[in-house]
Amino acid sequence: MSLYLLSVHEGERYLIPSADVAEVTPYVIPRKITPAPEYVVGMIDYRGETLPLIDTCLLLSGAPCKVVLCSRILIGMIQSPEGKRVKVGWLFDGVTETVRIADDQFKAAPLHLEQAPYLGGVATDEKGIMQRVIIQHILPDDAYAILFPPLD
Repeated sequence: MSLYLLSVHEGERYLIPSADVAEVTPYVIPRKITPAPEYVVGMIDYRGETLPLIDTCLLLSGAPCKVVLCSRILIGMIQSPEGKRVKVGWLFDGVTETVRIADDQFKAAPLHLEQAPYLGGVATDEKGIMQRVIIQHILPDDAYAILFPPLD
């Protein structure tokens, strides 16, 4: 059995593998970066380190996260295609619980969308469908140039 954080956005339930998350923090007001793409909410201070904050709701559904009491920032690492790693803050709605789900409970999603490689398998419970999110694949290609700039 694996542990997942459950996020609910616009009535849809998403599962984020806890192994991909170093820490869950409450929402903090980010410093805005006006020319950044819409999915980059801004920058946050995380234990003295400045991290980009990414609106995962916008990337998952096209609608931005609603900043409410149960909004959370999940701190995790992503890797560039060249193998560099960077710490990122992921803004998620409705993160209120964790769930344990056996790997064999996941089934392949009935649709495979090439433009959504971050959507993994689905599992069901008494409340309906939950879909696994593959954090490593959630960012659009142009994000890597922003998050992994060339060294000066």
